[in-house]
Amino acid sequence: MIYRRWALPILLALSLTLLPSGLAAQTVDEWFQRGNAAQAAGRYREAEQIWRQFLEIEPNHAIAHYNLGNALRDQGKLPEAIEAYRRALALDPNYASAHVGLGAALADQGKLPEAIEAYRRALALDPNYAIAHNNLGIALYHQGKLPEAIDAYRRALALDPNYASAHYSLGIALRRQGKLPEAIDAYRRALALDPNYAIAHNNLGIALADQGKLPEAIEAFRRALALDPNNALAHYNLGLALYLQGKLPEAIEAYRRALALDPNYAIAHNNLGIALADQGKLPEAIEAYRRALALDPNDAIAHNNLGYALQQQGDLPGAIAEYKKAIRLDPNFAIAYSNLQEAERLLALRENPLPANPTEILPSLQEQPLFGLQRSTVLIITQTTTGAKTGTGWVVHRESNSTYIITNRHVVSDEDFGKRPSSDIEIELYSHNEPEHRLRFPARIRHITSPNDLLDLAVLEVTGLPDDIEPLRLSNSAIPLDADVRIIGHPVTGSSWTILRGYIAANTPNTDQLNLQIGGTNLAVGNSGGAVIYDNQVVGLVTKIADELEAAAMADGNTGASIGGFGFAYPVDVIRQQLQRWGLRF
Repeated sequence: MIYRRWALPILLALSLTLLPSGLAAQTVDEWFQRGNAAQAAGRYREAEQIWRQFLEIEPNHAIAHYNLGNALRDQGKLPEAIEAYRRALALDPNYASAHVGLGAALADQGKLPEAIEAYRRALALDPNYAIAHNNLGIALYHQGKLPEAIDAYRRALALDPNYASAHYSLGIALRRQGKLPEAIDAYRRALALDPNYAIAHNNLGIALADQGKLPEAIEAFRRALALDPNNALAHYNLGLALYLQGKLPEAIEAYRRALALDPNYAIAHNNLGIALADQGKLPEAIEAYRRALALDPNDAIAHNNLGYALQQQGDLPGAIAEYKKAIRLDPNFAIAYSNLQEAERLLALRENPLPANPTEILPSLQEQPLFGLQRSTVLIITQTTTGAKTGTGWVVHRESNSTYIITNRHVVSDEDFGKRPSSDIEIELYSHNEPEHRLRFPARIRHITSPNDLLDLAVLEVTGLPDDIEPLRLSNSAIPLDADVRIIGHPVTGSSWTILRGYIAANTPNTDQLNLQIGGTNLAVGNSGGAVIYDNQVVGLVTKIADELEAAAMADGNTGASIGGFGFAYPVDVIRQQLQRWGLRF
């Protein structure tokens, strides 16, 4: 679930051509000059009146019907525009521009298959029509057909390399494919052709922010706003980039400017609430979340954020109600599950306080043969901007009073807001005590890989743990294919310290070193960081959860994210090598 949502304008303006009449009569030429001038100046209602007056005199003039369609479409009068384009085509079925105009109006109505058909008819008449290729690409993009859309944009650019809008559209599609350098190059080419292309500056900023280049992104957003100060999207994006830099007052100011321009901008209300909550201004944050929800009651993210703010105010029943709403709206909302679990634990603790000198209730190995493995596996609770994120870790080394626990970097970082490592982390130990009475200890990050490093690992240091907790043993041999394994973890959709059985479904070389695919079980978010156990020894560390389709894609080298399904894990030799780099014994 992504809470950091950039505002990306996609369909700016489908391109159309404005044709002169070509008629010999001077009065007709003047009529067309007046209509074209009004259209070019944005006086669309005046242009409409001119074309209607002309058509009263010349009702069979296809170009005038086409130009009328343009004036109507620019006013948002789509049914009338479509009728005008169809009349032009009835008079001249080979009028390629009218097919493009019809496609644009149909696309504005969301009728993408019909729009695509119209663009293809235009291209059948004129294969070198760059505008038709570009508009076809936009329609295909909105159908999610990215490769076909990119092909259409590239054809438009092959015909017209100076077509700034096509470079811009290509940038949008490439960014959606995750090809950020290529997207940035496309946006920069659009801006080289048209330095005043405000939306291209905005979208360049988004792509730069995706690369973590926040100063450059902020510069791009500011350029967009210098050209178009009333662009609410660019104010919002500037606010988000400033927030990611930790500049809360400036971020709040930018969000407020966006909202002054567009009071119905629900996401901006939500992100304003996040920034206010980070400042400790919970009443104002709650008001912002409620405004977001008044505009969009089905926004699961805003329900979660409102719940977390209410929880921080001590309103646990109110928080629980909001988390449940978020989960009903989005059953794959991982952090809402962990927030709900934590709020219910706090409410139970309020009703059943922890004794002054708590005693752990521990089973014997005869009663529970895998108790030692569970005891050395911890629940990690990481406080983030939008609540408590849970994951799994396990003891890898003990030295004096310190215990070292390995997990994933993403388990202890605020992944949705700059991938910042958290400074508020606790671990919980397994016991037979009531869940709210299990012992918790503060933890700090001792080692962590860089956010740009494909290797997703971290080590926590905890002091004062009970003496019976021992490091898990690392296997010295490779895990065989199809081997039966166990994974101990804390799935957000289930119970903590669940022991799941699975098997090694694949062992393949991947650039991100997620070589082990675990099948035959249903892992979930919260299992990340858990040990993969074979013959009571660690043979891997769960790092990613994927559903069946995503698992197949990852096997081909792609990436994905899911709340539950297959697991991908680092093999033990990858873990051992990184621990050695960090100078940890095991």
